[in-house]
Amino acid sequence: MNFNVNLGGGFSSGVGGHFVQEPIFEQVSVGQGIDQSEFQSIIYCCKLAYMGKMTPISKASGQLIKKNLGGEWFVIVSGVKNRKFDFHITSVEGGDYLIFSLDQTLFQVVKIKGHS
Repeated sequence: MNFNVNLGGGFSSGVGGHFVQEPIFEQVSVGQGIDQSEFQSIIYCCKLAYMGKMTPISKASGQLIKKNLGGEWFVIVSGVKNRKFDFHITSVEGGDYLIFSLDQTLFQVVKIKGHS
Protein backbone atom coordinates (compact mmCIF):
# COMPACT_ATOMS: atom_id res chain seq x y z
CA MET A 1 0.00 0.00 0.00
CA ASN A 2 1.43 3.39 -0.95
CA PHE A 3 0.25 6.74 0.31
CA ASN A 4 1.14 10.15 -0.95
CA VAL A 5 3.00 12.33 1.48
CA ASN A 6 3.71 16.02 1.12
CA LEU A 7 6.61 17.14 3.27
CA GLY A 8 6.75 20.57 1.70
CA GLY A 9 8.64 22.13 -1.15
CA GLY A 10 12.12 21.10 -0.08
CA PHE A 11 12.76 24.04 2.22
CA SER A 12 10.75 25.48 5.06
CA SER A 13 11.05 28.66 7.01
CA GLY A 14 12.62 28.21 10.39
CA VAL A 15 13.09 30.31 13.48
CA GLY A 16 14.54 33.73 12.77
CA GLY A 17 13.86 33.48 9.05
CA HIS A 18 16.52 30.81 8.49
CA PHE A 19 15.71 28.14 5.95
CA VAL A 20 15.92 24.49 6.92
CA GLN A 21 16.12 21.75 4.33
CA GLU A 22 13.29 19.23 4.52
CA PRO A 23 14.38 15.65 5.25
CA ILE A 24 14.21 13.08 2.47
CA PHE A 25 11.20 10.81 3.07
CA GLU A 26 11.17 7.16 2.02
CA GLN A 27 8.25 4.85 2.74
CA VAL A 28 9.27 1.31 3.70
CA SER A 29 6.03 -0.38 4.75
CA VAL A 30 2.46 0.56 5.72
CA GLY A 31 0.01 -1.79 7.40
CA GLN A 32 -3.58 -1.97 6.23
CA GLY A 33 -4.72 -0.56 9.59
CA ILE A 34 -3.16 2.87 8.87
CA ASP A 35 -5.43 5.18 6.87
CA GLN A 36 -4.34 8.23 4.86
CA SER A 37 -5.13 10.67 7.69
CA GLU A 38 -3.14 8.65 10.26
CA PHE A 39 -0.32 8.25 7.76
CA GLN A 40 -0.05 12.02 7.23
CA SER A 41 -0.25 12.75 10.98
CA ILE A 42 2.39 10.16 11.90
CA ILE A 43 4.82 11.47 9.27
CA TYR A 44 4.17 15.07 10.34
CA CYS A 45 4.72 14.33 14.06
CA CYS A 46 7.90 12.35 13.48
CA LYS A 47 9.18 15.06 11.14
CA LEU A 48 8.58 17.69 13.84
CA ALA A 49 10.52 15.66 16.40
CA TYR A 50 13.30 14.92 13.90
CA MET A 51 13.73 18.47 12.59
CA GLY A 52 13.33 19.92 16.09
CA LYS A 53 16.12 17.64 17.33
CA MET A 54 13.88 16.55 20.22
CA THR A 55 15.40 13.92 22.49
CA PRO A 56 14.81 11.16 22.84
CA ILE A 57 13.29 11.32 19.39
CA SER A 58 11.27 8.10 19.83
CA LYS A 59 9.54 9.41 22.96
CA ALA A 60 8.92 12.85 21.44
CA SER A 61 7.50 11.30 18.26
CA GLY A 62 5.20 8.98 20.24
CA GLN A 63 3.92 11.83 22.41
CA LEU A 64 3.22 14.04 19.38
CA ILE A 65 1.40 11.19 17.61
CA LYS A 66 -0.67 10.47 20.73
CA LYS A 67 -1.55 14.17 21.07
CA ASN A 68 -2.69 14.33 17.43
CA LEU A 69 -4.34 10.92 17.01
CA GLY A 70 -5.05 9.62 20.51
CA GLY A 71 -4.34 6.04 21.49
CA GLU A 72 -0.97 4.62 22.48
CA TRP A 73 1.94 4.37 20.04
CA PHE A 74 5.25 2.50 20.17
CA VAL A 75 8.06 4.19 18.21
CA ILE A 76 11.53 2.81 17.51
CA VAL A 77 14.08 5.10 15.89
CA SER A 78 17.41 3.88 14.53
CA GLY A 79 19.84 4.47 11.72
CA VAL A 80 18.64 3.10 8.38
CA LYS A 81 21.74 0.89 8.15
CA ASN A 82 21.86 0.04 11.87
CA ARG A 83 20.32 -3.40 12.30
CA LYS A 84 21.99 -4.09 15.67
CA PHE A 85 18.90 -4.04 17.83
CA ASP A 86 16.79 -6.97 18.94
CA PHE A 87 13.45 -5.82 17.64
CA HIS A 88 11.79 -5.67 14.28
CA ILE A 89 8.18 -5.22 13.26
CA THR A 90 7.11 -8.24 11.25
CA SER A 91 3.39 -8.54 11.82
CA VAL A 92 0.99 -6.53 13.90
CA GLU A 93 -2.62 -7.47 14.52
CA GLY A 94 -4.82 -5.22 12.38
CA GLY A 95 -1.84 -3.92 10.43
CA ASP A 96 -1.50 -0.82 12.61
CA TYR A 97 2.10 0.00 11.73
CA LEU A 98 4.14 2.33 9.55
CA ILE A 99 7.83 2.09 8.73
CA PHE A 100 9.62 4.93 6.94
CA SER A 101 12.83 6.93 6.94
CA LEU A 102 13.67 10.61 7.13
CA ASP A 103 17.14 11.06 5.67
CA GLN A 104 19.13 8.19 7.22
CA THR A 105 16.86 7.79 10.28
CA LEU A 106 14.44 4.84 10.33
CA PHE A 107 11.10 5.16 12.15
CA GLN A 108 9.08 2.06 13.07
CA VAL A 109 5.70 3.15 14.45
CA VAL A 110 3.08 0.77 15.86
CA LYS A 111 -0.33 1.53 17.31
CA ILE A 112 -0.56 -0.54 20.50
CA LYS A 113 -3.85 0.73 21.89
CA GLY A 114 -6.82 2.46 20.28
CA HIS A 115 -8.46 5.71 21.26
CA SER A 116 -9.59 5.82 24.88
